Amino acid sequence: MSKKEKKKAGLGTWLYRLVMLALLCVMIFSGYKVFTIYMEYHKGTVAYDKLAQIAGVGESVDKEEKDLNINWDALSKISKNVKGWIRSKGTVINYPIMQGSDNDYYLHHIMTGEYSRKGSIFIDSNIKNPFNSFLTIVYGHRMLDDSMFNSLGKYFEDEKYYKKHKIIDIYTPEKNYKLEIFGAANVKATNESIYNLNIAEGDVATKEAYINNILSKNELAGYKGTVDVTPDDKIVMLSTCTYDPGDDRIVVWGKLVEKTGESK
Repeated sequence: MSKKEKKKAGLGTWLYRLVMLALLCVMIFSGYKVFTIYMEYHKGTVAYDKLAQIAGVGESVDKEEKDLNINWDALSKISKNVKGWIRSKGTVINYPIMQGSDNDYYLHHIMTGEYSRKGSIFIDSNIKNPFNSFLTIVYGHRMLDDSMFNSLGKYFEDEKYYKKHKIIDIYTPEKNYKLEIFGAANVKATNESIYNLNIAEGDVATKEAYINNILSKNELAGYKGTVDVTPDDKIVMLSTCTYDPGDDRIVVWGKLVEKTGESK
């Protein structure tokens, strides 16, 4: 082999080693990032499990019992911003509902004030009377570990899921409610006709127009057993992201119905 050929072969070997080293570095970095995300998810899960225990609704509680007995005194000592508790039987949805002074803080903070990728389930900060207004909007992340509002996307999958989970429980310090799910859709976060908090309580015509608007987008319209909704009802809209880039959102609508009796 000539000197020129040896030099060329040596250069090829050097480039090969450099590429392999670069690939190894990428693999190590990617593995580190995945591990970091997993640990952050796990930390959030542990924190929420602890909050459930404090609230008296942990794993030891019968998930099929009619009503939970939330320890509001214990929760309010952790944060005065707690407004309720949401539970969907047979799913991981079993979380406190928060409301802050803006819609940014609880995107990445849990009830204790700790930073978390999971954030919180929280009410739009512009709503003055949550669950007493015509429309209450509740936000939550759709996490890759199936936690938070991830399961909302399953309402689109088939009618069987809807039939099994057409009632979601919402508890507040004052009252217990059942949320009767009647619709779901994919919408834009910038759609002001959907995210409309400017509907006056006495404006029946605007309420009717809003109901007709969301029903026109309802992807559960063909499902049997969906409830009717009128301007006299209270609507709760659960909103979460999709896994597509951009401002697409999954929203699920329900009619809020007060249960007999009050929470303790």
